[in-house]
Amino acid sequence: MALFTFPTLLINAVAYVAFEGEQHGFRKAANIKRSLSAELYFYSRIFNFEIAQPVEPVVIENF
Repeated sequence: MALFTFPTLLINAVAYVAFEGEQHGFRKAANIKRSLSAELYFYSRIFNFEIAQPVEPVVIENF
Protein backbone atom coordinates (compact mmCIF):
# COMPACT_ATOMS: atom_id res chain seq x y z
CA MET A 1 0.00 0.00 0.00
CA ALA A 2 1.39 3.39 -0.96
CA LEU A 3 0.66 6.43 1.20
CA PHE A 4 0.50 9.98 -0.02
CA THR A 5 0.32 12.93 2.36
CA PHE A 6 0.24 16.67 1.70
CA PRO A 7 1.70 18.60 4.63
CA THR A 8 1.95 22.39 4.62
CA LEU A 9 4.41 24.71 6.27
CA LEU A 10 1.96 27.52 6.96
CA ILE A 11 -0.61 25.54 8.92
CA ASN A 12 -0.86 22.04 10.34
CA ALA A 13 -3.26 20.79 7.67
CA VAL A 14 -2.68 17.32 6.28
CA ALA A 15 -4.50 14.98 3.92
CA TYR A 16 -3.94 11.23 3.77
CA VAL A 17 -4.77 9.02 0.80
CA ALA A 18 -3.90 5.29 0.77
CA PHE A 19 -3.57 3.37 -2.49
CA GLU A 20 -4.18 -0.36 -2.17
CA GLY A 21 -1.80 -2.54 -4.17
CA GLU A 22 0.86 0.14 -4.62
CA GLN A 23 4.31 0.13 -3.10
CA HIS A 24 7.08 2.73 -3.15
CA GLY A 25 6.15 4.81 -6.18
CA PHE A 26 3.01 4.52 -8.26
CA ARG A 27 2.58 2.01 -11.06
CA LYS A 28 -1.11 2.25 -11.92
CA ALA A 29 -2.13 5.18 -14.12
CA ALA A 30 -5.43 5.61 -12.24
CA ASN A 31 -3.58 5.98 -8.93
CA ILE A 32 -1.15 8.52 -10.40
CA LYS A 33 -4.08 10.56 -11.70
CA ARG A 34 -5.90 10.31 -8.35
CA SER A 35 -2.83 11.38 -6.36
CA LEU A 36 -2.30 14.44 -8.58
CA SER A 37 -5.97 15.45 -8.46
CA ALA A 38 -6.00 14.98 -4.68
CA GLU A 39 -2.94 17.21 -4.37
CA LEU A 40 -4.58 19.85 -6.58
CA TYR A 41 -7.74 19.73 -4.46
CA PHE A 42 -5.69 20.04 -1.26
CA TYR A 43 -3.80 23.11 -2.48
CA SER A 44 -6.97 24.70 -3.83
CA ARG A 45 -8.56 24.48 -0.39
CA ILE A 46 -5.46 25.66 1.51
CA PHE A 47 -4.68 28.59 -0.81
CA ASN A 48 -8.33 29.34 -1.61
CA PHE A 49 -8.48 29.14 -5.39
CA GLU A 50 -11.02 27.63 -7.79
CA ILE A 51 -10.30 24.49 -9.81
CA ALA A 52 -11.41 24.59 -13.45
CA GLN A 53 -12.78 21.04 -13.41
CA PRO A 54 -14.24 19.36 -10.32
CA VAL A 55 -12.16 16.62 -8.68
CA GLU A 56 -12.94 14.10 -5.98
CA PRO A 57 -12.33 15.80 -2.61
CA VAL A 58 -10.01 14.53 0.11
CA VAL A 59 -10.46 14.93 3.85
CA ILE A 60 -8.15 17.62 5.19
CA GLU A 61 -7.30 17.32 8.88
CA ASN A 62 -6.58 20.37 11.09
CA PHE A 63 -8.02 22.82 8.57
